[in-house]
Amino acid sequence: MSTGNRFLTLVMYYNRILAAMNTLLSAILVTVGFFSAASGWSLQAAGGAEAPAARLSPAQQELLAVDKTRREAVVRVDLPQLDAMSARDLIYVDAHGIERNKQEYLDHLRTEGVHYTSYALEDQTVRIEGKIGVITGLFRFNVTVKGKSSQGSQLYTAVYVREDGAWKLLIWHPTTKAA
Repeated sequence: MSTGNRFLTLVMYYNRILAAMNTLLSAILVTVGFFSAASGWSLQAAGGAEAPAARLSPAQQELLAVDKTRREAVVRVDLPQLDAMSARDLIYVDAHGIERNKQEYLDHLRTEGVHYTSYALEDQTVRIEGKIGVITGLFRFNVTVKGKSSQGSQLYTAVYVREDGAWKLLIWHPTTKAA
């Protein structure tokens, strides 16, 4: 099994077990730190919403651009684009801790009147290992769902996988930042 496949398996394992405990973000950061130290994996922080391109590898710049395109598709509720940008095995955990697979996530957007008035990702850190890309950062949002508005900010982890020659969202998981 390749390093990328082993890493993907571990990320998926940690997400499923720790999502119920609402501690996934901490576990992924610890896991990523372990893999970094153990394998010499290069970590580079994006340092804010718009990091200087010179500090990022071309692969990291590409992944951030894909993430920005996905974010714009969420705001527009562009379901065909979101479908194309989501991995077959998507695990999407929303701000309230509800876990959805790919079809459930797209159905949620289609049927529940999801409308973002703002959606910003800040302080992003990008890590890439083979076919796996991990972005962590701060998620700020104003959203209306089923006519009910909410706003806030949360830490998040987005895991992407290289699938069919393109980066696709595999896992999205926000968590409340400790006070």
